[in-house]
Amino acid sequence: MTITHTPGPWEINSKDIADIGGFKVYRYAISGSGAAIASVWAGDPQKQLKGVKHQGEANARLIASAPDLAAALHAMLDYYIAYGTFDTDDGAHFLKQGRDALAKARIT
Repeated sequence: MTITHTPGPWEINSKDIADIGGFKVYRYAISGSGAAIASVWAGDPQKQLKGVKHQGEANARLIASAPDLAAALHAMLDYYIAYGTFDTDDGAHFLKQGRDALAKARIT
Protein backbone atom coordinates (compact mmCIF):
# COMPACT_ATOMS: atom_id res chain seq x y z
CA MET A 1 0.00 0.00 0.00
CA THR A 2 1.37 3.40 -0.97
CA ILE A 3 0.68 5.96 1.72
CA THR A 4 0.49 9.56 0.59
CA HIS A 5 -1.49 10.89 3.56
CA THR A 6 -0.07 11.73 6.98
CA PRO A 7 0.71 8.37 8.59
CA GLY A 8 -1.52 7.17 11.41
CA PRO A 9 -2.44 6.84 14.08
CA TRP A 10 -4.57 9.95 14.07
CA GLU A 11 -6.29 11.11 17.22
CA ILE A 12 -8.63 13.75 18.54
CA ASN A 13 -6.22 15.85 20.55
CA SER A 14 -8.48 18.64 21.73
CA LYS A 15 -12.12 19.46 22.24
CA ASP A 16 -13.44 22.85 23.18
CA ILE A 17 -16.28 25.27 22.69
CA ALA A 18 -15.57 28.25 20.48
CA ASP A 19 -17.50 31.49 20.31
CA ILE A 20 -17.69 32.89 16.80
CA GLY A 21 -19.50 36.21 16.82
CA GLY A 22 -21.83 35.09 19.61
CA PHE A 23 -22.46 31.72 17.95
CA LYS A 24 -21.13 28.83 20.03
CA VAL A 25 -19.79 25.69 18.34
CA TYR A 26 -18.00 22.56 19.44
CA ARG A 27 -14.54 22.27 17.91
CA TYR A 28 -12.49 19.06 17.68
CA ALA A 29 -8.87 19.07 16.50
CA ILE A 30 -7.42 15.93 14.88
CA SER A 31 -3.69 15.34 14.49
CA GLY A 32 -1.25 12.61 13.55
CA SER A 33 2.53 12.29 13.41
CA GLY A 34 2.85 15.74 14.94
CA ALA A 35 0.83 17.39 12.16
CA ALA A 36 -2.60 19.00 12.20
CA ILE A 37 -4.99 16.90 10.12
CA ALA A 38 -8.41 18.48 10.47
CA SER A 39 -10.73 20.53 12.61
CA VAL A 40 -14.34 19.51 12.99
CA TRP A 41 -16.83 22.18 13.91
CA ALA A 42 -20.31 21.29 15.12
CA GLY A 43 -23.03 23.82 15.70
CA ASP A 44 -26.50 24.77 14.58
CA PRO A 45 -27.59 28.44 14.39
CA GLN A 46 -31.13 27.61 15.49
CA LYS A 47 -30.30 25.12 18.24
CA GLN A 48 -26.91 26.55 19.25
CA LEU A 49 -25.23 23.57 20.95
CA LYS A 50 -28.27 21.42 21.65
CA GLY A 51 -28.01 18.04 19.95
CA VAL A 52 -24.87 18.65 17.89
CA LYS A 53 -22.15 17.60 20.33
CA HIS A 54 -22.55 13.86 19.70
CA GLN A 55 -22.69 14.30 15.94
CA GLY A 56 -19.57 16.49 15.91
CA GLU A 57 -17.66 14.06 18.09
CA ALA A 58 -18.76 11.12 15.89
CA ASN A 59 -17.52 12.98 12.80
CA ALA A 60 -14.18 13.67 14.49
CA ARG A 61 -13.82 9.98 15.50
CA LEU A 62 -14.54 8.89 11.93
CA ILE A 63 -11.87 11.22 10.53
CA ALA A 64 -9.37 10.16 13.20
CA SER A 65 -9.95 6.48 12.36
CA ALA A 66 -9.41 6.96 8.59
CA PRO A 67 -5.84 5.53 8.46
CA ASP A 68 -6.92 2.43 10.42
CA LEU A 69 -9.98 1.94 8.24
CA ALA A 70 -7.95 2.34 5.04
CA ALA A 71 -5.24 -0.09 6.20
CA ALA A 72 -7.78 -2.68 7.33
CA LEU A 73 -9.75 -2.48 4.09
CA HIS A 74 -6.59 -2.71 2.01
CA ALA A 75 -5.39 -5.78 3.94
CA MET A 76 -8.79 -7.46 3.73
CA LEU A 77 -9.08 -6.90 -0.02
CA ASP A 78 -5.53 -8.11 -0.68
CA TYR A 79 -6.14 -11.22 1.38
CA TYR A 80 -9.48 -11.98 -0.25
CA ILE A 81 -8.03 -11.48 -3.75
CA ALA A 82 -5.17 -13.86 -2.93
CA TYR A 83 -7.15 -16.58 -1.14
CA GLY A 84 -10.84 -16.09 -1.99
CA THR A 85 -11.84 -16.60 1.64
CA PHE A 86 -11.35 -15.31 5.17
CA ASP A 87 -11.75 -18.82 6.60
CA THR A 88 -8.12 -19.14 7.80
CA ASP A 89 -6.10 -17.86 10.77
CA ASP A 90 -4.70 -15.01 8.67
CA GLY A 91 -8.17 -14.24 7.35
CA ALA A 92 -9.48 -14.08 10.92
CA HIS A 93 -6.66 -11.64 11.73
CA PHE A 94 -7.66 -9.31 8.89
CA LEU A 95 -11.32 -9.49 9.85
CA LYS A 96 -10.35 -8.56 13.42
CA GLN A 97 -8.27 -5.66 12.10
CA GLY A 98 -11.30 -4.42 10.18
CA ARG A 99 -13.59 -4.80 13.17
CA ASP A 100 -11.08 -3.00 15.41
CA ALA A 101 -10.85 -0.11 12.94
CA LEU A 102 -14.63 0.16 12.84
CA ALA A 103 -14.77 0.01 16.65
CA LYS A 104 -12.27 2.88 16.86
CA ALA A 105 -14.67 4.95 14.78
CA ARG A 106 -17.52 3.51 16.89
CA ILE A 107 -19.17 2.16 13.76
CA THR A 108 -21.12 -1.01 14.50
